[in-house]
Amino acid sequence: MFVTEEKDGKLTAAQRFVTLGPKRGDQVAILKGVAEGDTVITSGQIKIQNGSAIAVNNSVVPDNKATPAPSDH
Repeated sequence: MFVTEEKDGKLTAAQRFVTLGPKRGDQVAILKGVAEGDTVITSGQIKIQNGSAIAVNNSVVPDNKATPAPSDH
């Protein structure tokens, strides 16, 4: 997983290794590896690597459903 990190006044990606816990629907507990207040990168992970420059765009918010169901699309 990647989080954002500020270096020399620029926002970059920082890779973190995490320990996962219990799952419930779309939610997964992270037991180790991320601190409270860290900004987790939720899209574009396949295009970045440790130290990549990051531009934050919060216009799309991922679903957070405890009981997800298939969509009718």
